[in-house]
Amino acid sequence: MQKVQIYSSLENMINRLVRNPKRSLPVILLLAAAAYSNIFTNAYVMDDFSTIANWPLIQNPANWPRFFIGFIPPDGAGAVYSPFKTLFHSVIFLLSRGSPIGFHVAALLVQLAGTYIVYRIVSLLLENEFISFVAALLFALHPVHVEGITHMAAVTDTLGGVFLFFAFYCYIKAVGYEGSLLVRGSQSGASAKQNFGGWFDLVSSADYGRALLFGFLAIFTNELTLSLPFLLFFYDYFFSRSTRSLRFSFRRTAPFLLMALFYLLLKSSVLGGIGGRYLGDSFYLTMMLTIKAWAKYLWILFFPVTLTPDHVIADGLFSFNPKDFDSYAVISQSPLDPQTFISFVILAFLGAAGWMAWPKQRLISFCVGWFFISLLPAANLIPNSVYFAERYLYVASFSFCLLASYGIYGLYTHERFGSGTFKKSVVVACVVGLVVFYAARDLMRNRDWRDSVAISEAAVRANPQSAFLRNDLGIAYFQQGELKKAKESFTQAIAMRSNEPHFYFSAEETYSALEQYDTAITYLRKAIELNPQFAEAYFNFSSLLAYLHKESESAEYLQRAVELYKQQGRLLEAGQALTAMESYHHLSEKEVLDIIEE
Repeated sequence: MQKVQIYSSLENMINRLVRNPKRSLPVILLLAAAAYSNIFTNAYVMDDFSTIANWPLIQNPANWPRFFIGFIPPDGAGAVYSPFKTLFHSVIFLLSRGSPIGFHVAALLVQLAGTYIVYRIVSLLLENEFISFVAALLFALHPVHVEGITHMAAVTDTLGGVFLFFAFYCYIKAVGYEGSLLVRGSQSGASAKQNFGGWFDLVSSADYGRALLFGFLAIFTNELTLSLPFLLFFYDYFFSRSTRSLRFSFRRTAPFLLMALFYLLLKSSVLGGIGGRYLGDSFYLTMMLTIKAWAKYLWILFFPVTLTPDHVIADGLFSFNPKDFDSYAVISQSPLDPQTFISFVILAFLGAAGWMAWPKQRLISFCVGWFFISLLPAANLIPNSVYFAERYLYVASFSFCLLASYGIYGLYTHERFGSGTFKKSVVVACVVGLVVFYAARDLMRNRDWRDSVAISEAAVRANPQSAFLRNDLGIAYFQQGELKKAKESFTQAIAMRSNEPHFYFSAEETYSALEQYDTAITYLRKAIELNPQFAEAYFNFSSLLAYLHKESESAEYLQRAVELYKQQGRLLEAGQALTAMESYHHLSEKEVLDIIEE
């Protein structure tokens, strides 16, 4: 009898919490803040340096117009054109005076805003406080979001996803919705929450205008949100009206599609193209890798245990940087190899389940469709050489959290799975266990990003096959002054991939610091041999030779470095090269200029 009373009291407490958004939403936001409470001491890591800390372009407000027209991506950023992303980086950098803590505060605010709008979307679509609570809670804490929140360079990408959610929410309010998606089948036209007389009435409404504004911000902040027009059309045609018209749905979503096309046109004009190269210069091989990557997306949504910036998608195939891939693994891909075949079957089964669920289980259809559509910009249909990234799941994970919360709600309420407060208590205990696991995993993952050594060590542990990750670890060790560890890591990288000039170039500074100058010289010669256009290698070689009092030979390499910088259009580096030798006190500025003039 006492146990029954305890279970009953627990159920009443949960109902009071869940059924009142004024109580439930603050609890969710507080838990989200707690899960990211240990990010504020994290330092710049990885591409934070090239896109934030060491990028002069964002450090002067006078450059803001160049973010839109005349934009030049930082080194290593490839065909990236995200004007508002760069603008937000600049604003945060200037407000925080370059301190990482400004980006961490912004990151936490972004996650709280994303959690809030997810709660509002689910409440609008389902009209069920329990599912809204659980879905927002899972979204707030899912460990797959850590990379997009804790990694400072990725925070503004995540902000683009939040803008997409706000655009979607405003669009739902503008076009109307047919009651809860939990209701089997479509509702009658009379039950629609809103019904405009025509297209002009819709586009002139305040909610539609806000949807356009947030859509514009989303697309020009993160190009992965190019899925927005298709998500809106998907919702509009299948879920917003009882009498569906392709023509009318297209007219309502056309402004968002035009916005996306305008972005692509502007990107093409600014960067001279909208994409890079397909894997192995083959669309077919790229799609084979995409199939495996999408199956892995599903895996880490269900089991977010191994999280890393560079996942092993398949043996010899990783998240990015095709130079790091095993060439045989690339060309041997086929629909018949076991991993590709199994991945395709899983994805096909998921798609079929979503199709067959329509229209009786509309929520399942909505979640499956949302997952596939939101990942389309990450499918490398337009190649970008990034084949997998945890941050790409920020928008797609909404469908997982929504469907998972629907399943939990079914277990909690459906009599088929038993009845009584004991069963409900078991379900609640499982949810609490999942929340604790998610939060603990978040805190652990945040620690991985605390500095360059920590994230590089974690990345190598998760992907020991990558030579480039070992090279990055060597650089991180060198920057921390751990020269012996740096030497070991560089040695491993070179042993794994001996034809990569950057590995020899990176290792040279460590050998110089260890005063092993013969090896340092040998490595720089090897880097130049492998890449005769390697301007940085010539410049570093010149510096090392000057330090070793070999002025004439140093001058030859310096001259070649400046020539290459100029040929490559890198005038800033050329200017820096002309004055850098003064620090060695072996060549005066006049002597350097005389050499260059010759």
